[in-house]
Amino acid sequence: MIMELILACSIAAQFAAAFMAFRLIRLTGKRLAWSLISVALALMAIRCIIPLYRLLTGDQSVPLDIYNESIGLVLSCLLLVGIMLIAPLFSAIKRSEDKLRSALTDKESLLQEVHHRVKNNLMIISSLLNLQMKRTADVAAREALRESDSRIASMAMIHEQVLRSGEYAAIDCLSYINNLSTNIRNSVAPDNKDVRLTIDIQPGITIGLNQAVCLGLIVNELVSNSFKYAFTGCEKCEITVSCRRCEDQMQLSIKDSGMGLPDEVHIDHPSSLGLQLVTILVKQLDGTIKYERDEGSKFTIMFSTKSGSIKEV
Repeated sequence: MIMELILACSIAAQFAAAFMAFRLIRLTGKRLAWSLISVALALMAIRCIIPLYRLLTGDQSVPLDIYNESIGLVLSCLLLVGIMLIAPLFSAIKRSEDKLRSALTDKESLLQEVHHRVKNNLMIISSLLNLQMKRTADVAAREALRESDSRIASMAMIHEQVLRSGEYAAIDCLSYINNLSTNIRNSVAPDNKDVRLTIDIQPGITIGLNQAVCLGLIVNELVSNSFKYAFTGCEKCEITVSCRRCEDQMQLSIKDSGMGLPDEVHIDHPSSLGLQLVTILVKQLDGTIKYERDEGSKFTIMFSTKSGSIKEV
């Protein structure tokens, strides 16, 4: 009778352990590992059913060692207790993961809402500038308002791209600079000039949002200036915007085939607001700017993307 009780308890413990192991699949997501453990425990229980059945039917042809079966019962109970003790741990981990996932979802929703509101506010400012521009008779004042509107649009475009891509930490340079340059061309390109705009951006380059704001404003100023001032009296009208990454350095190049900057204009000490803004933004990027007269004008900006930080100027 003792042998039958030992076998029955071993079977019950092994089936219970197999059931607990099967339940852990849902908690841990480790389907293969816990399935194999569950099947192994179930097979151990089935192995004990056969000698128990023979004992209950009076068949003594299979000798059983009470010592070995007692050890088997102890091991089965230890397995059951071990799985029962580890199950709450996985349950706690599962609850923590669910809370973190929920918090991450809330954070993404909040970030999305923030970018959406910032974009809307920038567009409201842009609309107000446009309204003021229409009511302003002075040509210089109207041009200043239009330039301010263009700068705001370059910043709003960043938030719009963030909302479309769902990437809140970085901006894809290829998409951003391409859209920005095209928008500049549509807004400031001279009607009497057929200007060829070439975008040559290395795919896969991403930068932080703070750097993207500075980069967008730099591109906006230099490309706008090329469209407005570079091609007076020129037949060949080309603008090339290129961007390359060299390890942790980014090289932005803006080149046009125009007449170049006047001799009295120096990039280190610019007199115009646009070039002053460019030099300030380059300093914020902790970068360098180089100007060359290469059958027109060529600006080369180098800065590090390693930290993504912005330097206070």
